[in-house]
Amino acid sequence: MNQIDRLDQTAWAALDAGNYAEAEADARQSVTLGIASGLGQELLAQALYAQGKDAEALQVYQAIADAGGVFPRNMLPYALLLLKAGQWAQAVAAYNKQLPYLSDGDMMLAHSHFSPDAPQPQELEAAIHIGLGLTGDFRGNHWNRGVGDPTASEFRKALALEPDSALAHYYYGHGLWRVGRKAEAKAAFQKAAALDQEGKVKAQAQKEMQWR
Repeated sequence: MNQIDRLDQTAWAALDAGNYAEAEADARQSVTLGIASGLGQELLAQALYAQGKDAEALQVYQAIADAGGVFPRNMLPYALLLLKAGQWAQAVAAYNKQLPYLSDGDMMLAHSHFSPDAPQPQELEAAIHIGLGLTGDFRGNHWNRGVGDPTASEFRKALALEPDSALAHYYYGHGLWRVGRKAEAKAAFQKAAALDQEGKVKAQAQKEMQWR
């Protein structure tokens, strides 16, 4: 294993452990030594995004995109940063590039919330947050590990943007369940079932209430 590979490996481990400053330092060193696979750049973008260094993270993501890179798992943060920067068309394009990689049923359900034919910025932002909550939150909540603060989660952000969204309540319920707030989770599932007008989550939410 060469030095760049070792740095990428330690940066990845640090990022996964929530040690974002360490991940940034290792990724920067990897990028300085050479961009053989581009992985160092992608890890650097993730580490910057995780620390809220959005402007710099967007620059790195853009450099990767211009070179034809960006791994599928990176498209959602990139889309969110573009949206916040007011680059609407680019945000939609980055979001849509993620769709072919979403084979999981939950992910496809979440992303069906966004209508590419009649997009709205708030709707897109909510869909991105739901996707981030499902794929792993790099801002410190670690929902994929079942820990974190539900009030600051990606699912909660989606709910704040669209409080009448059945999908947002449905996934927020999942987030609550992961941290043991079972009564609140069931209430969220009930709310999702009550709000669902399109039949996307009602049956699944009712099953969740029975299973839980």
